[in-house]
Amino acid sequence: MEAFERGDLTLEDTGGIALNWGDMDTVINRILPLIARREGKLGDLLADGSVAAAKKMGRGLDYTVHSKGLEAPMHDPRGGGHGMALTYAVSPRGACHVADPMLFVEMGARYYPEIGFDFILEPKTGENKAEAAVTSVALGAIENSACFCQFADAEVTIPDWLALFNTVAGYNWEAEDMLAAGRRVFFLKRLINYRYGLTAADDALTPRMLEPGKDGEAEGSQVDLEAMKSRFYELMDIDPVRGIPTPAALAALDMSAEAQAVA
Repeated sequence: MEAFERGDLTLEDTGGIALNWGDMDTVINRILPLIARREGKLGDLLADGSVAAAKKMGRGLDYTVHSKGLEAPMHDPRGGGHGMALTYAVSPRGACHVADPMLFVEMGARYYPEIGFDFILEPKTGENKAEAAVTSVALGAIENSACFCQFADAEVTIPDWLALFNTVAGYNWEAEDMLAAGRRVFFLKRLINYRYGLTAADDALTPRMLEPGKDGEAEGSQVDLEAMKSRFYELMDIDPVRGIPTPAALAALDMSAEAQAVA
């Protein structure tokens, strides 16, 4: 709708459908069916998402909202929590709110004193967000590997997680073993991305996501992504250019073969 308002998307592009703010009847009853069936000019244009559409049009990419080509969900990190901007950016798959539990961490809905994770976070700052993200990405990798819903695990404690994994899989893990497994998963995903050409430069958000919020909860809030990302790389021992863990970081997690491959 912004593209239509700006003139970047015309009636010719949309097949004669006007895209006006607030016109949800058109969105639900006309546009979504076209996208689902990849039907008509507009359906074909939008079926692969806003990033692909902007690239096809040759305009509008600067005001898309994504990381690594994955559009962000409804959760605006400028108002909801700057740490989520960081985890959107460093997530191997892009701006995903369930790649890790940072959304809930910044709400104060995740508390793990058993592993020293007891941050009280102010959402609209970058303070302690990199430190929180280190634990969050490890827990997210474990949760997603177990196909566990992050909206349903608020009451699951670290001892609960250990009991689940040890009972089902017989790992005999302690808490640090579980977190190390999560870090291995996260590192492997980043190594795969690197093999496909992604580097630290791809751990980014679009200009629209980084400009100060104009109204609502996000009004005046601006994310300092680079500072958080630099600290996150430091804590995780990630190469700030290649965007992958150093050989030493990999070797520390018993990933010697992977360490040799990227040395």
